[in-house]
Amino acid sequence: MATVGASELMAFAARMDELSTRAQSVLQRYEDSNQQLSATGGLNGQGGTMNLKTSAEVHEAQMKIQTNFQNLNDLVRQNTNKYTHMDEQNAHNISSVAGALRFQ
Repeated sequence: MATVGASELMAFAARMDELSTRAQSVLQRYEDSNQQLSATGGLNGQGGTMNLKTSAEVHEAQMKIQTNFQNLNDLVRQNTNKYTHMDEQNAHNISSVAGALRFQ
């Protein structure tokens, strides 16, 4: 059985931060490209307008996802010590019960 401790939880949170940063970077480049394309006249008319609208919707969705993602990662970090302490406390409680058992 795998053991998950504080270091594994912190490593998980760090990896999730890295993935989040990568995703944000890709989506930011997408939005920047669309804005630049529009500003230089690369897309005109209804197609250009829809492209900008879609880009803005993608950006808004990205921000909502990022906020939830960051909240989850913060929760993992904040509770890492609590989880570790709880595991240690449970191990102590189990050993106390086992030590109190006596065969008659």
